[in-house]
Amino acid sequence: MDLPPLDGRPVRLDLTETSIFNWHFDNRNGSPVDDHYGEWIQRLDTKLSWGDFNVGFRLDSAVYQFAPTAPYLAEGDVTRFFDYQKQLLNRYQTSVYPSKLHLTYATPDLELTLGDFYVQFGRGLVLSLRKIDEVALDTTLRGAKVDWRGQHDDWRFGAVAVAGYTNPVRVDESSGRRLVAPRAWYFAGMPAPARLSEFESNPLTPGHDYGYPGVLRESFRPDGIVGGHVQAGTRDFLIGLQGSVLARGGLGALTDSSSSELSAATLDTQTLGRANRFIETGSVSASLPNLPHSSAIYLEVAKQRLDTAQSPFGASDPQRASTEGHAVYGSISTGGDPVNLLLEIRHARRFWPLLANVDPQAAPEFLILGYSAPPTTQPVTHDTEFGFFGTCTTGGRLRLDVRVAKNVTTYASVGRYVSWAERLGDCGAKTGTLSDAERNDIWDPYVGVSASYDKHRSHVNAWTGVRLDDTAEPFLSASGTETRVFYREAYARYDWFHVVSPIWAVQNQGVHRLRAEYQTDAEPWNEGEHYLALQWKSKAIVAAGYEYSDRGEELKHYFNGSLMYRITPDTSVRLFAGQQRPALRCVSGVCRMFPPFEGAKLEVVARF
Repeated sequence: MDLPPLDGRPVRLDLTETSIFNWHFDNRNGSPVDDHYGEWIQRLDTKLSWGDFNVGFRLDSAVYQFAPTAPYLAEGDVTRFFDYQKQLLNRYQTSVYPSKLHLTYATPDLELTLGDFYVQFGRGLVLSLRKIDEVALDTTLRGAKVDWRGQHDDWRFGAVAVAGYTNPVRVDESSGRRLVAPRAWYFAGMPAPARLSEFESNPLTPGHDYGYPGVLRESFRPDGIVGGHVQAGTRDFLIGLQGSVLARGGLGALTDSSSSELSAATLDTQTLGRANRFIETGSVSASLPNLPHSSAIYLEVAKQRLDTAQSPFGASDPQRASTEGHAVYGSISTGGDPVNLLLEIRHARRFWPLLANVDPQAAPEFLILGYSAPPTTQPVTHDTEFGFFGTCTTGGRLRLDVRVAKNVTTYASVGRYVSWAERLGDCGAKTGTLSDAERNDIWDPYVGVSASYDKHRSHVNAWTGVRLDDTAEPFLSASGTETRVFYREAYARYDWFHVVSPIWAVQNQGVHRLRAEYQTDAEPWNEGEHYLALQWKSKAIVAAGYEYSDRGEELKHYFNGSLMYRITPDTSVRLFAGQQRPALRCVSGVCRMFPPFEGAKLEVVARF
């Protein structure tokens, strides 16, 4: 909405309201703690701009109806009862909190921000805080940001400095889990430790320790981050330096080694990347974006150092290799029409992701929270890098695209990797050497074809591939036999969009996968999902979906349907009803496991 001018400059108010109403039926996963309840997830985003100033505020809320409780079980099954109680801690609790707020002053050369902001340096090796809707992540840094850009003749300059506390969204929509953090003035109104639950104040056996710390112990502590990025160059060459320091005890711990914030600074003392009070990461990058023949080169080399004062290895570990790591990412693209070639390489040794300070027992759904996102050289939806694959690997991918006809392009790609961390190895952190007992050798090729027709209004894209993942030495499989076959997959994917008339179009997309993971499953399994949609202009979409999986020998079917109607370009309503299978969803190396869903969803997005 355009408001009356102030001091001769226009004032604009932008409101975006998102409401999601979900009703959950029995999702057939065998647990009663996520069935038969309703929820209302709401996000009200307000932005007010005047001249060079912009103020933003977002209010998030989650309200639950008929929230699940642990069913009372007959005597003799107390263990399961308390397991359900543990699963329910910090879940399905009504929450209303100011999730994001900022004040920004922006000109073409300078941007100053106080409050919440997204930030990424380089290709994400050093620092990456961003929003990834596909895996329900929205993490900002709450603090201060200075972004300066300059130019002199053909030279370009830039510098960014940031400092603040990490601020993820505090309620997970798919599980109803809430992050509980200590109270702090800079996070006023956020979910904080609450009263004892009924389970803790009146357990079946008073005084007995059931192995869980309780709801009063926070499940998340914001990390302090200080970082900077400088770059300089021309249109044809650009070099950059970037660095970050993550402090588990908060920003005060960076200047005061006796800060009380350092006491019990980490909630997870077993996982490298979360068990360290300080993580220092820096990199240098260089790019040549305008080489002849439509070629470009990018290279980034990063170094990392961990403070081991609270790591599993201790400060006196004689192996210096356990506290330092490095990583390299590079890409070379060349070609044009009709041939394009892309080569990506990756190399890492004990280069740990900047994982959030989350309690793995109290908030398992938030263990994917992290503040870095190194490039994977894989397709964006790739989900078969197991363990801490990217922390200790060497390899790359070569892709060739060839236009064989005016509207037809074929492509082929092959990935080759060697990893020492896919089976939760420590990448030689204790011994300083890499062992074949932890090594995996991977080949990952695929081929496909993409074509357009009907004056480029319609298109089809289909590709198929395999993944061959073997261990260097035999291991004991889930069936009790020795094997070197760690993982196998064969798949086929497709996406077809066909324009029927000026106002009607049909889209069909899906995937079928044959998978085998012999470390956890004795037998291979099939899974897939296929969707068909009918689109009317840009106003409405009607879709039907079928998903399936026979993992665990029982074939389960999942059917669903949806209707989306766009009332105005900025206002839409979407109704979904049916089932969705449990699945690991990944976007550019960020993955999370989504539980099965059965029920109905109504999503309303309105912008004013």
